[in-house]
Order: sequence, then structure tokens, then C-alpha cells
Amino acid sequence: MAEWRKVIVSGSNVELNHISASGNIIPITTDGSSLGSVDQNFSDLFLDSGGVINFDSGNVTITHSSNKLTFNKAIDVDAGVTIDNITIDGTEIDLSSGTLTMDVADDMVIDVDGGNLDVKDDDAPLLNISATDISGSALSTGSFQVVEGVGNSNKFGTTAFSAGVTVVSDIVGQANVSSSLTSTGSFGSVIGVGNSNSFGTTTFTSDVSSTGNISGSFTSTGSFGRLETAGDALIKGNLTFGDAATDFVSFGADVTSDFIPNASDSHNLGSNAQRWDTLFLSGSVSASGGDHFINASGAGKKVDIDAAGAVQIDAGAASNFTTSDGTLTIEAGGANDKLVLKGDNEDGDAVHIDANADAASILNVDAGILDLDTTGAANIDAGAALSLQGGANSDFTTGGGTITIDGKTGINIAENGTNIITVDNSQNVVVGTVSGKTVTIGHTTSETTVSDNLTVTGNATITGDLDVNGTLTTIDTTNLRVADQFLLVTSGSINNNKDGGLVVQTAANGSGSAFAYDSNKGRWGMSVSGSVGHETTEVVPSQYAVTVDQTSGAPGSNPRHFGTDAGSRRGLIHIDTSTGDIYIYS
Repeated sequence: MAEWRKVIVSGSNVELNHISASGNIIPITTDGSSLGSVDQNFSDLFLDSGGVINFDSGNVTITHSSNKLTFNKAIDVDAGVTIDNITIDGTEIDLSSGTLTMDVADDMVIDVDGGNLDVKDDDAPLLNISATDISGSALSTGSFQVVEGVGNSNKFGTTAFSAGVTVVSDIVGQANVSSSLTSTGSFGSVIGVGNSNSFGTTTFTSDVSSTGNISGSFTSTGSFGRLETAGDALIKGNLTFGDAATDFVSFGADVTSDFIPNASDSHNLGSNAQRWDTLFLSGSVSASGGDHFINASGAGKKVDIDAAGAVQIDAGAASNFTTSDGTLTIEAGGANDKLVLKGDNEDGDAVHIDANADAASILNVDAGILDLDTTGAANIDAGAALSLQGGANSDFTTGGGTITIDGKTGINIAENGTNIITVDNSQNVVVGTVSGKTVTIGHTTSETTVSDNLTVTGNATITGDLDVNGTLTTIDTTNLRVADQFLLVTSGSINNNKDGGLVVQTAANGSGSAFAYDSNKGRWGMSVSGSVGHETTEVVPSQYAVTVDQTSGAPGSNPRHFGTDAGSRRGLIHIDTSTGDIYIYS
């Protein structure tokens, strides 16, 4: 049966099953050896009657006699002594230092036959308990958990309570008491009686006379010197105001009725020589009959239409805004306003901007941002070259479909005037036309697929991970230098129970000798020359490698880490680091 075999070498500890001695067992040096250890203890020690345990050549001895152990010196027990009953022959228990604590599970009974129990501090009395009194020193203080006062008494002077206070009778305070909790001593209102005008507006129910102005209307001026009606005035018949151009009529009141001429198209507001200054309207201007004109005659005169709201001009036929000289400007002048040109033609030109193409004129659109939105296709047709140039980052985006760039004889994509990607008229594509520049394909988190063979004529540097799929990876170099500290093989296996290792070719057929891990036996081993090739998936080692396990203490029943059975564990070594003992499993 395979088991651990201890190798006995000079200075090693011997492990024996049984020792029989006819003489003394003596250590080589005093205080140099122990019986057992912290982790490995002897079971029992058997001594005959009269046996002696001798410490330090008789400094302390424990001697056995019938039913008794005798110590030749005092016993010092720091951890405490467990004793069922204590009988003291003397009269004192002295504690040299520290605090003496008595901790009992149930009640403590102190039986004092003399009738007095004294507690002292260095012989000074602290507490005396007798059958009739409990007294303390003059400096003692005490506290009670609950103090209850009965009756109207204040005999305790200043009293501080650390808990709640229960009062069983009335409490009368000597502070001010108000007969009303909310009254301020003021009235909520003041009512004046009689003919008084000290309270603001006064309503009188009888006639009022005065030596000053009197008006029977709330809105009249209330002055005399001219005749005013007491109520409304109705004047019937025709009214003529003035009889010469030097006369005038002044209205000091508002007009509350329509202002209608006697006949249509017969009377004017103002004249060519005498014109009204400003006409204020809150309604509409309605003109019927023939053509109507707004004429601002005179050099430098203009027509200015200002509206706090919208200005809307509706025409029933084709209309135009024409200037015979100068520039025509249509402007939405507000900071957030816009100019809208809208045509409702659903089949043909809805908005037509004619820049006089026959005269080779220019349509110039100046804007902070130019936004062209169409529900259908947007076409820009140019009879010559078409140039789109942006002064900042620009993009061409489609919300659906494909963007097609089609050059008749090729396509050039340039950066600052230098071609970076070119496509010639034979569809040959060149990426990275400038020497010494970096060409990056793909994103750090995306995949780039090359559907055909890839040939790199210069050096290739891969800053990310390289994942090569296939059945065989061939590296035809004179030497292979790998900066990685560890090589992980068989990572693509379906399960973890796979063999793997390093094969050195020794034969022309590609086979050789291998240093490999046998997953079935759980151990590293070596195979002979010619037994393993590049297509090998399993290895049977000719010999196993020897490993050394080092821990404190003897080995367990089986070796750790390597080997799966007795046969594959043979030859493994264990070293007890605490003793230096060597074990071989065989």
C-alpha cells in the first residue's frame, strides 16, 4: 500500500511507533528538548507511588504520598482557583494591590455574629450596618430615584429632579394673569355717528347744501359761472358749430357713439392742406369702391405700418411688392422671430426665387445657420462644379436610406487639402496615402472583418488583443520572443479536462519530446522523443516530474495538489518546515 515513508537524515526527528527503555531517557543538553509540542501532546503520564516531579534541580518539587500531593514552596495561581469550600485558619484575607471583586450567581449572605458590619477606607469608617441603624460618614451624599411631595409644601428649598415629577395638588403661580388669552385691548372697528367726514367716504340719506361747487353727477366738474344741466342733455335738430374757418370746436369728453357721415363717398377726414396727425384705431379699416392708395408724397417720405400684433394683407388675385429703385427688404426684426415664405401649390413650384439666371446673377443666402427641411427629396443641380464648404465641424446625415457618393472618374476624401482615401476609375481603393501617418480601422469596442487574405508587408503592431481562430497557427521566425509572464494553453477547450504542454520537435515528421500536464492523472510529466506531435490532444508521460510540498507539520494521508491515485502520487516529496523531516510517498 502506498504511504508516506520518512527519510531519516542527520539531525532529523525520528518517528517511532513504540519505545521500551531499560534505563533512563536523558536529553543531550539541559533545557534543550521537550516531551511533546504545542500541536502534538502526550496523552497520560504515569508515576508510581512516592514519585517526584522535580523542577530546576529541586527548586520546586511535587511529591506524592498516599492521597496527597506536597508542594515544597508556596503556590502562586494567577488565573484563579476553583474550590468548593474554603476554611481559613487565620483571621485576615489580605489583597496587596488592585480591587477585590466577589461575584456570586445567587444571593450573598454575610453572617456577622457580633451584630455590626463595618466598611472602612484605610481604617476610616465609611458605612456601618447594625440591627437598628444604617449610618455613613459626614461627607456622604445620597440620591433617590423618586421624590413625592404631598400637600402644599415647599420645604425642600431648591430641588433638582433628574427624572419626571408628579404633582398631586394645585399649582398657583405668582406671575401676571390676563383675563383674556387673545384680547389686545383694541376695537376691531370704529363706527362714526352724526354728520362727520373723518372716516373716509360718507353716505348721507338727506339733502346736502354747500356754499361751494355742487354737482349732481359723479363725473361733472361741479363749478358755476356757466349753465350746466343737472342730468343728460338731449338737443334735437341740426347743429352747426362755428361760422368761419377761424372758429374751432374742442371736445373735453369722450365720444360714446359711432361717427357716421351723412352720405357715402362724400365727405373727407381732413384735406390736402390740413391733415390729421395720427389716427388711432383699435378696430379695422374697411374700404370699398374703386382702387385705394396710401400715398406718402414728398422726397424722403415713407409709409410705416407698425403693429403691436401681426400685420396681415389678404389679396384675392396675384399681387406683388415692387420697388422701382433701391433695395426691397423684408425683415422679421425680433431676436427670436423668423421670416416665412409659404406657397400652397401642391404640384409644381410653391415658392419661386428668381435671381435672373440669364444675367449670371448670384443668389446669396447669409445666415448664422442654414436649415433646409423637405418632406420629400431635396435636389441641388448645378451645371458646373458644386462646392459645399463649412467653417466648422459638418456632417451629412440621412434619417433613412443610404448616402451615395458617386464620382464619375473617382472619389477623393481629403484632409486639409491632402487626399487620405482615394478610389480610381477602376474601383481600386487606397487608404492612408501619406507616409508616416497612422491609419485606424474600427473602434476599440467594435470588430473589423477582413473577408479575404490579409498581407502586411511592413511591421504590424497590435495594441489590443489578438484572437486567431483556426486549426493551426504557424509562426515562421528564427526566434520567438514573448514578453508575457504566463502562457495560457487549452483555453479554447470545451471543458477543463484537457492535456497540454510544450513539444520540442526531434523528428522529421513533426513529432518530438514533450513536457506536458496529464489532466487524467493531475500531474506534470515528460514524454519520450517522437511520442507527441503538433496534432496530439492527449499525452501519456513516460516519467513524472517530482514536486516538493513544504508545510509545517507532518503530511496528511495523501499528497496535496498533484496526483489522482496511489500510482500517480508516487515520488512526491513533503518537507516538514518546523522539523526539517523529509517524507517520500511510495
